[in-house]
Amino acid sequence: MNGSFSKQDLDAIRDRIDVVELIDSYVPLKKSGSNYKACCPFHQEKTPSFMVNPQKQIYHCFGCQKGGDIFSFVMDYENLTFPEAIQRLADKCGYQLTQESGPDAPRGPGKSQKDRLYTCMNQAADIFSDMLLNQPLGKTAREYLQRRGLSAQTIKSWRLGYAPAGSQQFVTAMRKAGFSEKEMIQTGLLISIPERKTTRTRFFNRIMFPIWDDQNHIVSFGGRVMDNSEPKYLNCSETVLYNKSSILYGFSAARQTVRTGQPLIVVEGYFDVIQLHQAGITGAVAPCGTALTDNQIAKLKRYSDTVYLAFDSDAAGINASLRKMDSFLDHSINTQIITLPSGEDPDSFVRKHGADAFNALLTKSTPAFDFRLASFTTRYGKDHEFNRMKIASEMLALVARQKNSLLADSWLQILHSELGFSPEVLLNELRNHQNRTHRQTVRQEKQSAPEPAETEIIPVWEKEILRLILIHHADLLEKAKKILINNCFSSTIIRSIWDIIFSFNAANSHKSLSEFVLDELRGNKETCSLITELVSFNISEENIELIFNDAVKRLQKEHLEKTIQKLTASLNKASEEEKFFILKQINELNKERANLNERQ
Repeated sequence: MNGSFSKQDLDAIRDRIDVVELIDSYVPLKKSGSNYKACCPFHQEKTPSFMVNPQKQIYHCFGCQKGGDIFSFVMDYENLTFPEAIQRLADKCGYQLTQESGPDAPRGPGKSQKDRLYTCMNQAADIFSDMLLNQPLGKTAREYLQRRGLSAQTIKSWRLGYAPAGSQQFVTAMRKAGFSEKEMIQTGLLISIPERKTTRTRFFNRIMFPIWDDQNHIVSFGGRVMDNSEPKYLNCSETVLYNKSSILYGFSAARQTVRTGQPLIVVEGYFDVIQLHQAGITGAVAPCGTALTDNQIAKLKRYSDTVYLAFDSDAAGINASLRKMDSFLDHSINTQIITLPSGEDPDSFVRKHGADAFNALLTKSTPAFDFRLASFTTRYGKDHEFNRMKIASEMLALVARQKNSLLADSWLQILHSELGFSPEVLLNELRNHQNRTHRQTVRQEKQSAPEPAETEIIPVWEKEILRLILIHHADLLEKAKKILINNCFSSTIIRSIWDIIFSFNAANSHKSLSEFVLDELRGNKETCSLITELVSFNISEENIELIFNDAVKRLQKEHLEKTIQKLTASLNKASEEEKFFILKQINELNKERANLNERQ
């Protein structure tokens, strides 16, 4: 088994976490017969080929061939090592691990490398906070935050800080706390300058905003200037701790209140999030200096089917709202647009008018479709038929993405009413658009499909026997051990799996055969993918032994024929004495093959 944790640990975690519930918390799953399906989270596709089998507790994508169990999913999705995935899942289900030893286990006083870096970031937050709250050099920053309307309690609860203009104070404090330059570079706090053989701090003379991941670790910082200099905001680069495409600022604070009914609101900036939370509107989150990504939108979907967008009221804010509508629609999220007065953002609006006024805007929010229609109407105007055609074309692109046919029909009725085109014409144009989009999507998927790796061709009967044993091992395993030998299989992959299967003792195992094999071969992704592919679908138990016997006979026959071919080919280089023994072997194998044919 690849890893350093006991098998009891793995079994205990596996017993506590259902693969469907786990994957559904990352990717929305839909029931499909006895399985569940989704568009694969590991490659781009429009037609779902990612299957999750609750009975076998595995997943498999028939597009990119990724597959495995709960551990491999978390490893691939969150880019974790095996020990890290075990720890993450143990934390998730509240299980106390019993063993942490071996080459991949955490070193030092209970700290892995990541744990050490998390501690580094937490220490940095403490230092920035101390410089803001307690040091004379933080006076200007304190006054700035007071002018922004933040209370002392809010500043402390969000752990805001200050990075001084000179770098030496911060670096000296971090070194005094026991952290090296290398660790500060790894976390993004320092920038290495190789040509000068030196380093410099990333942040200076900025308000500091700690950024948390979903497990409440500080993984990054954002820094804001207090004047009009550029860039206004500066963020850490991506690190081993920080993936900006998946993290939302304020999410760890917002998600619990969203679950209890608070509206989920996406804003643009750190101050927007903090000001709304301070006002009691605690469902606010923001991307970290980037446009919203599909990963972030999928995360929002797990907590609410309705998302409010409250971007700035300027042209950039409006365009940001328009750009993300397609992505929200693809995730079946009801998207509402909160329209702010000209020149306002959520932060400034709440400071001037208060929480009640903002909640009134939320109540009057505009459905995304209506907002988009109004925006295009303002852009093009409706006076000329050609302009109405432009608006219709833009809006039909949105209708085409709507998966709910009732809502799509309602939108067509709105376009009919607003633009004057008949429902029949609009429906015909919609179908034309869908056909064009489908052809384009097919071309793009073909171009972006991962190149198939060069793998050996596995004979069909070898795969079929393995499938039958993995799914019905209780009935077939002991029989298979008696009649099959390793060299019956021509595939090296199948032989490696068979060696593991042969060592399986059902009486002494609490897990299924497929789980046992996955654990033993976890480091080999190609082999694990084959296993999950083979067991993804159930096989009827009717006549299972007859099917197995037939498959074994075919495999034995193929093995005999290949052996006879090899021996026959060897006759050309054999001596007269060797030929005698080779021909004798061939004759015996031919008799064995004839017996097999008679039994069939």
